[in-house]
Amino acid sequence: MADPRPHVLVMDDEPAITALLTDLLEEEGYRVSSSPYLLDLAKIRALDPAVLVLEIMFAGESKGWPFITMARLDCEVRHIPIVLCTAAVTTVEPMLDRLAAQRIRVIYKPFDIEELLGAIAGAMERADYADA
Repeated sequence: MADPRPHVLVMDDEPAITALLTDLLEEEGYRVSSSPYLLDLAKIRALDPAVLVLEIMFAGESKGWPFITMARLDCEVRHIPIVLCTAAVTTVEPMLDRLAAQRIRVIYKPFDIEELLGAIAGAMERADYADA
């Protein structure tokens, strides 16, 4: 029988952040998959998460931007809401309006746990509304 809990995929190259997010989200009732790197879209399609939580910076580079572009162009992945959980404030701040238009929420590190949980829950609600 399939696990009925909402599935969150966390992608962050910082092991401490990944472990923290995994523990936190599992305690809140989510099923969590995690990766220390950006997964390819085929793997994401196979995992079929309800939400993606990701860092924009991997190994000191803005690898998240091309990933987001490709995810939003892919007809099987573009419906998945994204929550950026990042410390790259100066990189992300000028893009907030464009990100919001693409159903991408931004939470800055160090994050407030309630804010992060609210962003994930809100992203899933909005996705359910958009799919209806």
